[in-house]
Amino acid sequence: MSAMKTIGLIMLALAGAIVGAGILGALVYDPANSEATRAEVSAATLDPHTATHINFPDLVWETGCHSRYSEEKKADKFRPFKDKPAILTGEVAHIEGGKLGLKLMADTLTYDMLISFRDPKDIYDLEKGSHVMVAFIMRSAGGCFLPYTGDNGVILPTEEVACTYQQLSSPSRAGCLVPKQR
Repeated sequence: MSAMKTIGLIMLALAGAIVGAGILGALVYDPANSEATRAEVSAATLDPHTATHINFPDLVWETGCHSRYSEEKKADKFRPFKDKPAILTGEVAHIEGGKLGLKLMADTLTYDMLISFRDPKDIYDLEKGSHVMVAFIMRSAGGCFLPYTGDNGVILPTEEVACTYQQLSSPSRAGCLVPKQR
């Protein structure tokens, strides 16, 4: 066998191992074992009016795979979000086993955020490609292969049906999903 074929097979095996580890990590994540869940942070603490609306591209820039910061500084940048109520608006990309995967970045192939729900029926009727606003407790930062994670997800009722990141960033939020007023 030629050296080029050998190198190609090694590269293929390495890529398969990396992807497999990422998938396994996403499947193994159990929000019931996270520190804040043990500290009894529950969905009842999710008030959409006090939860932080996350600018996800900025969060990824500071704490994600391509951040130029050290691992310690990335962890420090993520700390204000960890175990805190948050709100994200995104495209439904994955629905399975009581977990909702949201695509939040245009260049993402799968999903950027994986949120667990206590009751799988809460997301049963969602359709891939639709847009939702979700309140949840942020748990862990993502990386190059694993998504950011959260739990205690709650779908928020919205007044409008679609939103782009540019619209969400604008002061008027014209055309965006916004929480219904109480």
